[in-house]
Amino acid sequence: MRTDILIVEDEPDVRSSLADILRQAGYQVEEAGDGVEALAVLATHKVGAVLLDLRMPRCNGVEVVDALVDPPPIVVVSAHQLTDSDRARMGRKVVAVLKKPVPPAQLLDRLAAIVELTPEPRLPSAEAQ
Repeated sequence: MRTDILIVEDEPDVRSSLADILRQAGYQVEEAGDGVEALAVLATHKVGAVLLDLRMPRCNGVEVVDALVDPPPIVVVSAHQLTDSDRARMGRKVVAVLKKPVPPAQLLDRLAAIVELTPEPRLPSAEAQ
C-alpha cells in the first residue's frame, strides 16, 4: 500500500495542520501551495492519494483534475460546494468530497479506506526471476 499523500492547499496554516495530522498517522506527506505546484509534484512523484482544495490562485482544483490523465485517487477538501458542472468535469477522478473544516478522525478514516483500496504496483519478486 502506498502511503504518500499530496496535500494541495493555498492557505499555509490549513496545509500545515493537515500535514501534521497525516504525519502523526504515519503517512508520508508532500505539500503544494497551488495547482501549479501540485502538477509539478505529480510529474515527479507517485503518491497514493491527493487532498485537493478547490479555490486556489494560479491553477484551481478543477483545473488540476482536468490536467491529470491517470491520477491517483483525489479527495476534494473544500469549504465550497462543487457545482454540477465541476462534478461533471472531474468525473470519476474524484473519489470523495469532504467539507472544511474536516474533523481529523473523518479525514483519516476516509483516507485510510481510499489508500487501502488502491493497489500499489507490484514488482516481480526475487523468486520469480
